[in-house]
Amino acid sequence: MKTRQIISFFALSLSLLSVQARAGEIASPKQALVQALFSEAYNKHELGHLDRYFDPAFVHRDARGDLGLAAVAANFAPVFAAFSDWHAQIEQTMVDGDRVLVFVSWSGTHDGTLRGYPATGKKVQVRTADMYRIADGKIVEHWDVASPLDLMQQIGLLDFKFGK
Repeated sequence: MKTRQIISFFALSLSLLSVQARAGEIASPKQALVQALFSEAYNKHELGHLDRYFDPAFVHRDARGDLGLAAVAANFAPVFAAFSDWHAQIEQTMVDGDRVLVFVSWSGTHDGTLRGYPATGKKVQVRTADMYRIADGKIVEHWDVASPLDLMQQIGLLDFKFGK
């Protein structure tokens, strides 16, 4: 049921172009919170003050199950170590009630070890769709659609090509 709700939200969000904000435009305090998370924490690789953005009861929901705030830092720390120039560019933002949906382009150069795999020097770009639920000025839930296989393919750890 929750998966169906998430898919419905993504579909609805795509149809709500009237509440869409262009890159750099801040339409609401909820959007500003998510924008600050990306610009201040993720793009500056500053994971020490995540409590500025996330509620203590925060839940990250993905295929691994429901994870807490510690998982956010645990997921990003190895990426920052492996890609010293890791950067997120929010391409599109949509706000609907207590939800903020962002489409993000992440990029960087694989110049460090990633989970035991040595640096390749390859530049990568991956895209995600991230949905945040905001309550009382903090992020309380997060869902994402990401493809780690795409990253692995770009740095040469996976030899798989679509359509070939």
